[in-house]
Amino acid sequence: MCFGGGGGSTKVIQDHTVSRKQAALAQQLDDDYVARFLPVERELLNYAENKGQITAEAEAAKQTAGKVFDSGNGTVERSLAGFGASLTPQQKAAYDQMQHMNRNGAQIVAANMAREATDARLDKLGTNLMNLGRGAQGAGLSGMNTAAGLEGQRNQAAIQQAAQQQAAGYSALGTGIGIIGSIAMGM
Repeated sequence: MCFGGGGGSTKVIQDHTVSRKQAALAQQLDDDYVARFLPVERELLNYAENKGQITAEAEAAKQTAGKVFDSGNGTVERSLAGFGASLTPQQKAAYDQMQHMNRNGAQIVAANMAREATDARLDKLGTNLMNLGRGAQGAGLSGMNTAAGLEGQRNQAAIQQAAQQQAAGYSALGTGIGIIGSIAMGM
């Protein structure tokens, strides 16, 4: 006689669908990043690391500052002439020297400000690009990582349930054998 429920094996069916999808999506995201974003990132990083760009912008700022000063040449002489006055040769020489020093100072300040601003902008561009690309890649995988974790938990629960069922079967078998033994002894 067999009372069933004995220690037969319980088949555990594990689901790895999400894990396979996660792996495929991770590969697809990486391929997409390499194909589309990485070339743009490299191009912009080359631009950001181009110190010649900093020099060019500093030179442009210097030239602009010089043009602003040059556009004001003769303003003092015209203003004085409107009042019937003029500068003496010594005053004119001192004024020209002062204007020359002011022009040079303005050009130096403009070039330095442009250099610093360009350098900061290019550094920020490079950093932001790196963070943007990696952040987008990570965000794309986040949901799939969660789903794969839940899948793993479900699979673990199925394994535990099968083990409990198998243990319960062994217990019922032992009880059945004990009952049969008691009946056999009592006869």
